[in-house]
Amino acid sequence: MTGIDGIRRLLLVSNSTLHGSGYLDHAEKEIRELVGSGNRVLFVPYAVHDLGAYAIKAEERFRDMGLSLISIHDVSNMPRAVEEADAIFVGGGNTFRLLKGLHRRLSNSENDQRHACRATSVFRGVGFGPLSD
Repeated sequence: MTGIDGIRRLLLVSNSTLHGSGYLDHAEKEIRELVGSGNRVLFVPYAVHDLGAYAIKAEERFRDMGLSLISIHDVSNMPRAVEEADAIFVGGGNTFRLLKGLHRRLSNSENDQRHACRATSVFRGVGFGPLSD
């Protein structure tokens, strides 16, 4: 998740499907460049209601790109999953649902909150007050 200079990199995509193309087709090149030589992607699906279906869709697409994707809602050890990820993919949908899901997951463990803040800028980027303490 960090570049040569140790700075975290971020890829922002405003939509997952461009008219006339498939899911993430238009962003595949940039996703591959961001992940670099790694292949482990941690998926945050909380912006939709059906986490499982969304995770399956993303997992299939990332597998087609030659990447391994695991959904954060399926892991029992979130700090380890964040630490081992080469990239974190936050799925789109309802922003309020995303924040609620992140809050629920991170408030389950104070240790998870601290680790998530240290390990990745993705969680800080959501403007989540309790995570920045």
